[in-house]
Amino acid sequence: VVGEIHDTCFDCASQTLHVYATVGNAGLADSGPTTAAFVAGVTTYATVEVPELSSGETTTVGWLEIDISGWTDGSPMEMVVDSTDEVEECDEENNVSSAWGLTFINECL
Repeated sequence: VVGEIHDTCFDCASQTLHVYATVGNAGLADSGPTTAAFVAGVTTYATVEVPELSSGETTTVGWLEIDISGWTDGSPMEMVVDSTDEVEECDEENNVSSAWGLTFINECL
């Protein structure tokens, strides 16, 4: 199960990050339901439910509104799919967006 961050928009006045992302099943077998978390440093700022996906299926995890008021350390944020390790996979390394170079920093700092 892999995720892709398509767009981000920072609203510094309200300390909100808007994220548009998708999660897909790149495996050969169907996946069970799982989660996607948005993490910076050691802090999880949002977690969303991801439904069961057939092989090759993709779902939108939406335009999320994430409160970033506590994100002050400058660490990059990344999306971690299957963050609770519920889906058994051959490649667990591709669950983190930084594995494909997809992280972002707080533009409001």
